[in-house]
Amino acid sequence: MEKQGTPTIPILSPYLVASARDSAFELGWLHPRLVALSEPNALRGDKAIKRIVKGKDAISGKPLMAAIIDALTNPLTSEEKKTGKLTHPVEPRFLPVTGTYDEIQQYFLDHKMTDGLPIVIPTEEKVRQILTGTSHRPDEIVAEAFRMGITDNGQREGRNITVEKVATIAVMAGCKPEYLPVLLALASKGPPYFSSAQSFTGAAIVHGPIAKEIGMASGYGCMGPYNHANATIGRAWQLMGRCLCYAIPGVTIMGDWGNNLQYNSLTFAENVDNPMTPWEPFYVEKGFDPKDSVVSIWEGRGLRQRCGYNVPDFTLKVLDNVEPEDGALVLLTPLSAKMLEEDFGFTTREQFRQYIYENSTMTVKEWLDSDQIQTFAIPHLELPAPTPERQQAQKAVKERLSMPGDTVIKRFRSPSQINFIVAGEGMIYFVAGGDFHLKSIVEIDPWR
Repeated sequence: MEKQGTPTIPILSPYLVASARDSAFELGWLHPRLVALSEPNALRGDKAIKRIVKGKDAISGKPLMAAIIDALTNPLTSEEKKTGKLTHPVEPRFLPVTGTYDEIQQYFLDHKMTDGLPIVIPTEEKVRQILTGTSHRPDEIVAEAFRMGITDNGQREGRNITVEKVATIAVMAGCKPEYLPVLLALASKGPPYFSSAQSFTGAAIVHGPIAKEIGMASGYGCMGPYNHANATIGRAWQLMGRCLCYAIPGVTIMGDWGNNLQYNSLTFAENVDNPMTPWEPFYVEKGFDPKDSVVSIWEGRGLRQRCGYNVPDFTLKVLDNVEPEDGALVLLTPLSAKMLEEDFGFTTREQFRQYIYENSTMTVKEWLDSDQIQTFAIPHLELPAPTPERQQAQKAVKERLSMPGDTVIKRFRSPSQINFIVAGEGMIYFVAGGDFHLKSIVEIDPWR
């Protein structure tokens, strides 16, 4: 690229909200009236409630109660009466940008197309090179919608994500062509996390032969920096959320803190080669053939680590931070898994899973104090239960609400919520656990 003037190489756009073939989103009421409290008021004390009620509407800045009354009683304006479709602009295939290398970098930063770090400029030639990593056409649709939040009006979603768009972001993250099938598999299921005040992150764990083929780390330091495949695949997945559906803090992603794990989305490979591992690989347990290559997709907040001989007891301790009735991911080093078999008699994952289910407990009071229960489980009792699973969940909540506060109950709804993966290396007994629940397992080989 030239140091000054207009670059001679076209730069592909990674930014997408709507494509030319789908630029309008159904929305019955284009301009609904909104009034918002300045902060949550559930379970707050009288002093806080009085302050909030006497405060201001977070949207208009008017006194809260007056804003509520106005919204309910004032006649609708002509704009507010409009109904129909919400239309987003169609992004061009190439960016309308010229300048020096540093100016192009600044353009990407200013237009919120990066994670704050420098990117590889996605020239047409570089994108073409990345596309050699798949047999799929550049214009093939990988995902019809990319959502950061639960919405039906298109405000936080891109549409018709193409292979070329994923390849463009792969270039930006520094990926190699052989990583593209993994990225396409991830892209088919959307961004790594969704918008929430709780600062979630995603996790992508690669299983099967492709992990070794492309040089992913599954042993020493697999969850840290330094491995090119782990770092850039995870970064590209994170940049998909940034570029394909407006991942903007305070606008479309509302995590109070954010999450440092979001930088590379906790991307690593399962360790299936260490001879000390006594159990079959995670993905084989889930029904895949050892020759298959798949990626498991998880969502959660983070992991807690413990080190010590009593691996079963420490596993229970690292799961103390898991929200009740949520899913759990337990990571074991090969030595820790071997100790579970040799020293404690857990010859299969299922035996250890049942042990954790039976012994990971809490009191009803602790359960009731959980934000997960107060925000979701109890309010959902007022909603119809469309499936037998939801009916059973509501029944369990009602039963627990009738129990004394000191009653000891199980943390998990069923053993199936608890998953174990062997990763890492070394001669020390580490265990890590967190509230990551398994969202899906996607086959990678069809994207080659």
